[in-house]
Amino acid sequence: VITSGIAAAGTAGTPFNYSIAASSVSSVSSYGATGLPAGLSVNTTSGLINGTPTAPGISAVSLTATNAFGTAIAATLTITVAAAPSTVASGVSP
Repeated sequence: VITSGIAAAGTAGTPFNYSIAASSVSSVSSYGATGLPAGLSVNTTSGLINGTPTAPGISAVSLTATNAFGTAIAATLTITVAAAPSTVASGVSP
């Protein structure tokens, strides 16, 4: 059973990390995540979702953990990516 939270937030253009946690970590042979926002990927061995999201939006991501008994889909992870803060350059000269 996947035990990690079902919501995560990030910002476009900023590195993002989320770790899939399962109740029987020692018996998990692989992890999966489908429906990830652009710029993110999952390490199927460690369960780490990371990368830099490229655009704001909300994504429903299906998380999986596989062991000798099969694959469990525990829940849908909602990843909310906020727009990158805008920067205003000052035109003040010394």
